[in-house]
Amino acid sequence: MGYRLKENMVELQGGMFNVTPPSFTEAPYVHKRNGYYFLTYAYGWEERIGQATMKSPTGPVSNSKVIVGYNKNSNTSHQAFVEFHNQWYYIYHTGAIGGSFRRALCVDYAYYENDSTIANITMTDAGVKKVDHAPIRDGVYRIKARHSGLSLEDSRSVVIQMDSEESESQLWALKRIDGYTYTLRNIETGKYLSFGKGNLLDTARTVVAENRIVIENFNVDDGYRLYADTASEYLGDVLNISTEAGMPLVVWKQTGTQNQSFKFEYMGDESAYSSSSVEVAPESSSSEAVSSSSTEITSLVAAPQKFGARIVGVSRVDGLRFSQAADYALMNLHGMVVARGHAAQVAVRDLAPGAYVVRLGGRIQKIELR
Repeated sequence: MGYRLKENMVELQGGMFNVTPPSFTEAPYVHKRNGYYFLTYAYGWEERIGQATMKSPTGPVSNSKVIVGYNKNSNTSHQAFVEFHNQWYYIYHTGAIGGSFRRALCVDYAYYENDSTIANITMTDAGVKKVDHAPIRDGVYRIKARHSGLSLEDSRSVVIQMDSEESESQLWALKRIDGYTYTLRNIETGKYLSFGKGNLLDTARTVVAENRIVIENFNVDDGYRLYADTASEYLGDVLNISTEAGMPLVVWKQTGTQNQSFKFEYMGDESAYSSSSVEVAPESSSSEAVSSSSTEITSLVAAPQKFGARIVGVSRVDGLRFSQAADYALMNLHGMVVARGHAAQVAVRDLAPGAYVVRLGGRIQKIELR
């Protein structure tokens, strides 16, 4: 139950409204994220933690589910959610120091499946690591994905992970603008790393115009995260947590996995690199035209790399057609492989509408079926 307050914040305005979610026991807590109000609460007895979402603080509630299981040493469970530097935290109590009525304060990381759903949270003994947010000094760096150890490379204006080699295409001049805002300019090409509009599954590219991104770390061991801007919860992610060379850096939701974390290896001062003042030619479009007799493909964004086979058409009737037979994998936006093999044509008539990622040889492309 709830009331709206008048502007003086001490008087009630209007009647009572009901926002009671299913199996509500006690301990309501509301936080707002991306246009949704999340009502979290003690669910049932013994208590677990449930969530319900609302587009307005006055309800109605929907999408009710349990997100945290039973507390192993307390029959109660109360909670709060706090955001700090683009990272959400789940704060709660346990009975670790003496049962249900001698409560210990605990913190774990919180993530979201989508705009209206908190991902299930597992209570841990380790909790979270100490935050230090150390800024990075200016200089030239090799940037390695933590999960694969491969280096970020500017490959024809697309940022991919590759085996480390003595190539300036894998070296990046970092310059701090202010706070946690930086530019990353490739030493070989002179272009700046960009996440474009920062939309889900946008491919990280390099562009001629100076482009600023946000680089933050939570502790030295976990490396750094790359964000499109300070307001974004989407960040740089090596596609599908792949450890294979040639996989692109894309924009994805924060998951806490190591393919979203990067080590910066200092390689020296920028003045030591002769190509640091390279002149860059104007950009040209890197998207490839794809012939299709069907309106069921609404977009195709190509990430051109050093490979031959390409998509030449998509339709429900004719399927996904390649210019030549090649190894392929077709993935949904959750990273799940829905088809894999070696062929020149793949049936798609049974796929649900939506966006998919095609890995064709070493080329990564995004298609959307409707």
